[in-house]
Amino acid sequence: MVKVADQVLKRTHITKLFNIFKTVIEPITTDYLVLSLQLMQYLYLVRLINFRSFLILFLSSLFQLSYGNNVAYGHTTQIDHNNFLFSNVLTNLYTQSLPTYVIVIDAGHGGTDHGCSNTHEHKEKNITLPFAMTLGNKLQHLDANIQIIYTRNGDNYVSLDRRVGLANAANADLFISIHANAIASDTISGFEAYVFGESLDDSIHATEDDSDPISHILKNLNKNNNQSRSADIANDILKQVTVIQNYNSRGVKQRDFRVLKNTNMPSILLELGYLTNQSDAAYIKSKAGQELLATQVAKGIISARRR
Repeated sequence: MVKVADQVLKRTHITKLFNIFKTVIEPITTDYLVLSLQLMQYLYLVRLINFRSFLILFLSSLFQLSYGNNVAYGHTTQIDHNNFLFSNVLTNLYTQSLPTYVIVIDAGHGGTDHGCSNTHEHKEKNITLPFAMTLGNKLQHLDANIQIIYTRNGDNYVSLDRRVGLANAANADLFISIHANAIASDTISGFEAYVFGESLDDSIHATEDDSDPISHILKNLNKNNNQSRSADIANDILKQVTVIQNYNSRGVKQRDFRVLKNTNMPSILLELGYLTNQSDAAYIKSKAGQELLATQVAKGIISARRR
């Protein structure tokens, strides 16, 4: 009876608040904001958002309504307030309703493991760490429901098994390993994304356990699903990276890397560029290059998460 009474009281309070807000907004807007408020009210009552989220969403929407113009490329253009506001509310509500998404970002190498380098003294470990930290910040800026875990946040050595173990123990939703490439030729350049490349049939034969066939089947179904999801996310990342002018994208590839093979979630290894190519090395070492590249990678991950 107490729980029922509390629910009735909550509904009474939110209805009163709704009516107050409606009185405030009716003189300055049309039915779109009222409809948005009704949607937020419903989601609150069915417990998809809490009271704090209700207030934040409404006040954020009301604040954005006060802006009558949008400046783009130096020209002032009029916004359709109604459609802009309603779509913004829906986007915010959708983001709020998503569960926490845990991403493990792995800055390759570190400590005594310098990774690859070139004649210009660009060490891979010194490029992957700042990029990993920048990417984490970008992701959390784009989506507050993302939790970032770093395999290292300093110049220290972390074994491959420990990196994998950290991601699996955290029950992460995504594992992103950051690297830079090198090759004998200085003309090869570009960004690459790798996903686990062992075929499903090979995986089955390599891990078959006759004593527990059901567990074996489920494990391989999960691995197959992770491979497919990894490829989808990698493709979304590549779509965003190709937007960068004069930066080569070499596509999504498959490899049997240990950090991709042994993680229990979608996993992607990113090669930011080639340290043996002078243009690539200068770009991925620069703060501006890392900022732009991290922004596009983050956009790709967010796009995949919301799809």
